[in-house]
Parts: sequence; C-alpha cells; structure tokens
Amino acid sequence: MAKHQITCVTLDGPDSNRTIDAVGGPQFGIWPIAKAIAWTKAGHGSWTNVNGNPAPVFRRGTPLTGEYLTTSPDGYLPNNLLKLTPCP
Repeated sequence: MAKHQITCVTLDGPDSNRTIDAVGGPQFGIWPIAKAIAWTKAGHGSWTNVNGNPAPVFRRGTPLTGEYLTTSPDGYLPNNLLKLTPCP
C-alpha cells in the first residue's frame, strides 16, 4: 500500500461548511476529493503534517453527509486538513 502526504487543500469557498474540494501533495499533484476518497477506499493511505504533528488521514461519512476526508482525533483543532495552505 502506498502512502501520500497531503500538503495543501482547495476549499469550496467562504461558506460555513468548509468542504474540501481537492487535496494536493508532492507525490501526486492535485486530486479532486472524489479521487482522494477512492484512493483510501482502495486501501492506500494518506497523512498530513501540521505544526510538526503528523496525522493519518481517514475516510469518513454517512449516507446523509456523504464521504469526506478527515484526520484522526489528535487533540489538534480544527481538523489538520483545514490548517493546510491552499493548493496553487
């Protein structure tokens, strides 16, 4: 199983739900969120590092919310992915 570091995100806009539309990293460029979710469904992993805190990235969701990516609960709020820089 391959693991990719996520280093940037693209948010859907300035609204309150702060949905991530895409993620990016040095090993894979920029992927739409659906492709990143499919990557995790295929058994591959991703991780991120914010302020020196590495955190694994997981797929979560329900039929009501749909699927999304998040980091493991590590006591660092907000979600580590939302603290990443915007993708170019």
